[in-house]
Amino acid sequence: MLRSCFARRGIDTGLCLLLVGTIGAGLGTPPAAAQRCVLAEDFTAIWCIPCIDAGLALDQLEAEYPGQIAVLQIHVSDAHTIPWGTARFNSYPDHASIPDVWFDGVLQKVGANPQVYWEYLEMFSERQSVPTDVTVEIGGEQVSGPTFTFQVRVCLAPGGVPKPMRVYLVRALDHYPAGGAHYRNCLRQAAPEEDIDLAPGQCQVIERTMTFESTSWSQPNNIRMLAWAQVPADSGVREVYQARMISWPFEPLPPLYDAGDLNCDGTIDFVDINPFVLYLTNNAAWQTEFPGCPPELGDINGDGTYGQASFGDINPFVALLAGM
Repeated sequence: MLRSCFARRGIDTGLCLLLVGTIGAGLGTPPAAAQRCVLAEDFTAIWCIPCIDAGLALDQLEAEYPGQIAVLQIHVSDAHTIPWGTARFNSYPDHASIPDVWFDGVLQKVGANPQVYWEYLEMFSERQSVPTDVTVEIGGEQVSGPTFTFQVRVCLAPGGVPKPMRVYLVRALDHYPAGGAHYRNCLRQAAPEEDIDLAPGQCQVIERTMTFESTSWSQPNNIRMLAWAQVPADSGVREVYQARMISWPFEPLPPLYDAGDLNCDGTIDFVDINPFVLYLTNNAAWQTEFPGCPPELGDINGDGTYGQASFGDINPFVALLAGM
């Protein structure tokens, strides 16, 4: 163990930080696998009678597993079809009939009956049990009237496997069209997708601006935003790594890390002591050791001053640790 004491004019000369291990020990223990949210794509149409059973079964799943499944109904060959939805339907194999439901782009069920819930539950549970190292978050801010800017943040865990991904963002309207409880989260608009390539510990944010049409804007409480990260291929079976759905009202993305998390592992604890000392004494080395960590994380007292020799943040940092 190494005891490091700061004794400078204007600084609490009694402050000592007890350091465990060596300075710059790395990113610490990688977080556990992320909670998977399963994407269920329900290709449907208003004239399709078996699609009622499919919609009701997915509605039940969504009610029983909130936050763990994101249902997107994509209409084909009816008045609510959009070109993106048709292309999406045609991109999957064996798309000859509806209802056609895909779970995470890898498990398919064609057709439905009143007992189809149990088949959907089995497929959902199978995907839910697959660990994922990818997280997806969505934030939204109003530009003016029905126009909003949305951000999708995709991250790969420090202990994850490097991978390319295609990021999707779509807008849906719940309980639409009118006429039955089986209509949930109807696709209304799709933003241009974007391919990204993440290494462990990296995040990337994509931004898109959308304007809601009058039907959606007249019922904002039913607007849903869905985003997902998927294998970057144009057709065939392709796994969805993670999905996310948010409802009105929309909020900006939260900060990725909190002030004091100087190793950017998502937790403020004693493992941050060595990075904090390195941050104060050799900021260039800290940036090399923890690339991508925002330097503002060292502004623990919130005075707008941070970086090397910002010793006014020492006592607030100790207070953070003492309050754990």
